[in-house]
Amino acid sequence: MSPLPRRRRWRHPAAPLAVVLLWCGCRGSGEAPPPSPGLELHNRLGEQRLGEQRYALAREAFEKGLARSEDSVRAYTGLTRAYLGMGEESLAGKMLRQASRLDTGRAEVCYAGAEYCLSQYLKTHQGPLLEEALRQARRAAQISPGEKVYHYGLGNLYTHWGDLDSAEAAYCRALAVDPGLKAAGQRLASLYKYQGRPAEAEALYRRQLEGDPEDLEALCQLAILCRGEGRLDEARALLEQAVRLDTTSALAWLNLGQLYLAEGRIQEGEEALARFQALGKGDAAGLLSQAEAQPRDPRAWLRLAEVYGRDGHYTGAEEAYARALVLDPGLEAASAGLEKLKALPAQSRDGR
Repeated sequence: MSPLPRRRRWRHPAAPLAVVLLWCGCRGSGEAPPPSPGLELHNRLGEQRLGEQRYALAREAFEKGLARSEDSVRAYTGLTRAYLGMGEESLAGKMLRQASRLDTGRAEVCYAGAEYCLSQYLKTHQGPLLEEALRQARRAAQISPGEKVYHYGLGNLYTHWGDLDSAEAAYCRALAVDPGLKAAGQRLASLYKYQGRPAEAEALYRRQLEGDPEDLEALCQLAILCRGEGRLDEARALLEQAVRLDTTSALAWLNLGQLYLAEGRIQEGEEALARFQALGKGDAAGLLSQAEAQPRDPRAWLRLAEVYGRDGHYTGAEEAYARALVLDPGLEAASAGLEKLKALPAQSRDGR
């Protein structure tokens, strides 16, 4: 196996590894018997539900498949990912061990192992866990180079590692397999913005809008880029289109309100910001439940952080912002929120 590329930065010192890591080598268990039609159907349905982040339904589908077969690697790795999405890491580890006993050389076993190591890293920040996640994700992409999700996941891991050149290459490979993969396009555009490459980020957002003119994320992010370059008419048109498509888009109302105020349209700006504030109001307990139900959704933690900050619960806000950034280092709203918290006077932050 080739050595890992040199990383640009590393924030967490390596710590002793407290868990037994799984290794995706070349050893296999031989030719497996062909799956039954029922098992194949349940596996496909489970994988579709995973893509939709409907983890409980994915779990049900894989479990139904296993009722027809006790030795489906695909079902056990699917269950691993479903349980990880539900925050049930102990059960995820159990399912991964079942899959590994059957065959350690399959790409899906390597990738599930990478996701499991990443989940452990997010809890412990032990450097070797992230390194092992990278190794296993690279192995999965080598075994199945035509699988877009492996390249996308590898890009996310390289971003955590701090190797932005390799992250860019992985996202580009994912988009080469599927040019319509929005998640990869958004991550790559965020990476370009972080690196000060706005023209390349803009080209990606425009390409996404060509494929889906109602892509709210692309509309808002393109508007932010246009506003930053002084193209206010274009930014306003994009944001007004966004709020017409979705009247509940807090990001669109916030930026539209700020733009109106900058243009001297005070009443319209105040009305737009009032809409944003109304949408931002929420029950912190309910948002916490949502975040815990989807522990790998960075925007769930971002929403929780914003409500904590509004309510003056600054410690909770800081923790939620940090969690969102660990999951998505390119989430600019979380970075900005965290910076604002750090700028508060010490007595204000310690007040609660």
